[in-house]
Amino acid sequence: MGRTVLQMVNQAQRELGLPVSATVFGNEDVTTQQLLGFLTYSLEEIRKAPDTGWTHLQKEYDLAMPIAVDAYAVITQGSRIITIFPGVTILGITASNFTSWAISGTGIPPAARISSITDDHTLVMTMEATASSATSASIVTPDYIYDSFGNMVFDSFGDPILASTNTITTVMVADLIQFAQDTFTMPEDFDYYQNFTFWDRTNHWPIIGPTSPQIDQWHKSGIVATGPRRFYRQYGQYPNRFQLWPPPFELVNPMQIVFEYMSRFAVQVLGNLYSFAEYFANDSDTCLLDDRLLIMAMKWRFWEQKGMNWSSKRKEYDDRLSLLIAQDGSSPTLSLVLRRHSILISPANVQDGYFPG
Repeated sequence: MGRTVLQMVNQAQRELGLPVSATVFGNEDVTTQQLLGFLTYSLEEIRKAPDTGWTHLQKEYDLAMPIAVDAYAVITQGSRIITIFPGVTILGITASNFTSWAISGTGIPPAARISSITDDHTLVMTMEATASSATSASIVTPDYIYDSFGNMVFDSFGDPILASTNTITTVMVADLIQFAQDTFTMPEDFDYYQNFTFWDRTNHWPIIGPTSPQIDQWHKSGIVATGPRRFYRQYGQYPNRFQLWPPPFELVNPMQIVFEYMSRFAVQVLGNLYSFAEYFANDSDTCLLDDRLLIMAMKWRFWEQKGMNWSSKRKEYDDRLSLLIAQDGSSPTLSLVLRRHSILISPANVQDGYFPG
């Protein structure tokens, strides 16, 4: 385990000929606070230094992509309103995740999504329906309990509470439509993707992407909406999200999705091996990155700030940074081909003659 924040600041103070502080966080000494500022700045800079990222910060994200849920719904041609049964809450659609759901069914345009929730039985789509409901169906709706604000009441097991054993049966014109979640929140510490690591482990296929906005709209708005592979795109507002296309309406079991990414969390909180953060917040925090490099960074920035000749100290820092990048992980196997082979079958990856040999 590397030096703590207090130990790194103290070492920099000793090497600079400054008084050694007993604490860093909460210390009102201006010089100590300035060194802490340099330490934080250097942490951000060093974390981003290698083009491919530090191996210490490489992580894997695993997700079970859920299957679509079915519901009877009433739609009207030219309207965005959907009336659904048994209810929005039962389907797992909430006020915090409704923008993550796509809709499919007769009279529902491709790429239609949920725009807003009016109440537990009424949704608004992002597009107008192209047809009205045409199928008569008996809708059985359980008689659930709601509080004074209109929210469904759940028991200690997370199940909705029935007002009685009775249910409400309504015969109306309604079609069976599907809701599929295709947009997911990034890991809390996500910084950026590792290229070519997005895979569908259920079908053993790579997921293609990240697609550009232009290609994504070509998929969603063009004549041919789906193909032999699934695509992904980094999409949406904070918290940063990724979206898959086409939505998983066809799934009968959850699909295992995996990708690798670079983490922003390089700080070990209080030196704990299983607790990480993006920034230092305690004197006893440690860092996954090289502590000597952070000390050297504080020194040359302090020297520069005071108007002294800092170039030699910066040179020492740069040399150590280059050395650490070169030694970080094993060297990759370099390809001498002009371009990557296609993931699809072609003469480039199928042998001549008696396949498979």
